[in-house]
Amino acid sequence: MAATNPPPTPSAASGHHGPVGRHDPTGHHAAALRLTVATFTLGVLALALGFAPSLHGLGTAVGVAGVGTGLWSQMVSESTDQRWFDITGLVAAAVGLFLSLMNGGLYGVF
Repeated sequence: MAATNPPPTPSAASGHHGPVGRHDPTGHHAAALRLTVATFTLGVLALALGFAPSLHGLGTAVGVAGVGTGLWSQMVSESTDQRWFDITGLVAAAVGLFLSLMNGGLYGVF
């Protein structure tokens, strides 16, 4: 009677979907994390500029950039945590964009 060896267990760091590699900012998730940080930052900045009536041109430009970055980041996001920050930044950028448009809109951009 021959002894059978049990199947090898995968190590935590060996595969792409292992627990160690899942949230590794130095691995292939780094680009998606950078987009998430950029979306959130642009959203907060656009929201702040939306309340400054004299900076409506800059607020409009930052809001458009935040919405575009947020939509792209949402499309390539890889975790639920990233999606929460993407949606938060995207909504903040959209609200900041609309506030800037109400305060004077495109007159400061062109």
